[in-house]
Amino acid sequence: MAEITYDEAKIGDVLAQLNVAKEQINGVTADLKRAITKISTARGGKYLNLDNLYNGLTLEEYAKNLVDEIIGNINAKIEAIKQYNAKVASYNFGERLFGTFLHVSKSLVYNFVGGLETLLDGFLSVTGWVIGLFNSDAKESIGKFVARDLTEEHYGANSNPIMQRGIQASFFKQNGLVDTVVGVVGSMTAYIISTAGIGA
Repeated sequence: MAEITYDEAKIGDVLAQLNVAKEQINGVTADLKRAITKISTARGGKYLNLDNLYNGLTLEEYAKNLVDEIIGNINAKIEAIKQYNAKVASYNFGERLFGTFLHVSKSLVYNFVGGLETLLDGFLSVTGWVIGLFNSDAKESIGKFVARDLTEEHYGANSNPIMQRGIQASFFKQNGLVDTVVGVVGSMTAYIISTAGIGA
């Protein structure tokens, strides 16, 4: 797959804004403590239930941890992208060409088989409904079969390590324009063949 791109400037702006937010959180606890003290020492303050205000004293630390977690997740994603791009860049031209061939072939076969499975599932769903009038167990079995995604199980990107490597080395993006066009061709071919078979 082609290298993953991202806007470093926008990511930098987001991280900067998160750090500003974290700075703005500082001092919230101290301000709240002062407010609680004023309320509790005011006339009649001792009769007030300030439990919820005291519970708020933990919010500053919670908010800081939440912001830190978001920043950490963003940085982790950026590092993962950099490592992925470095791996893609390490493939030579021959490996990338072969990977592109595997990628296009996988997309064509995947969508062709997926198209056939969709047609089969539609037929079995109608058949299962009819059979269900007489045999509920058979209807349930057909329903379970239809619910499975056999195409993904056998031809998905994660079904074969070699295919995973091929997609990674490909010149084209997964789910990109070329992938989509090839997928449409695969699906259309399945429908054309099925229609021709039914009409024969």
